[in-house]
Amino acid sequence: MFAYIKGILEVKTKGYIVIDVNGIGYKIFMSETAISRLCDVGEVVKVHTYLKVKEDEMSLYGFNTNEELRM
Repeated sequence: MFAYIKGILEVKTKGYIVIDVNGIGYKIFMSETAISRLCDVGEVVKVHTYLKVKEDEMSLYGFNTNEELRM
């Protein structure tokens, strides 16, 4: 559904980040390695995403590159 999310990196913590896109904060789960490769909080970031939909949950997973996403 979402190919990527591009916006201001607001939160960078263990297991996930939050990207602000025009006032909406997207919580994106990522590996520690992928998070460590991102820019600093407050800078513009682009993360390729995969939306996992389950019966009782929707989770957004992020990857630094499209190649990582396809793996």
